[in-house]
Amino acid sequence: MRHPFLERAAVALAASRIATYRYEFAYMERHAQRPDSAALAEARVREAVAEATRAAPGLPLLAGGKSFGGR
Repeated sequence: MRHPFLERAAVALAASRIATYRYEFAYMERHAQRPDSAALAEARVREAVAEATRAAPGLPLLAGGKSFGGR
């Protein structure tokens, strides 16, 4: 969530009047080395989508990200 690439992307999108909603997966909050299970990660994504929808009702929503532990 605080990776320099994502910070720059959010600033660039804001310059074009596009809002961003960033969130972290549980494993990042715990400072764990391994990503969450698929079920836990999917639940976090659903939570983030619900919160973004609540925060900005009626706006289009596009989800994206930067890596998920894949090498």
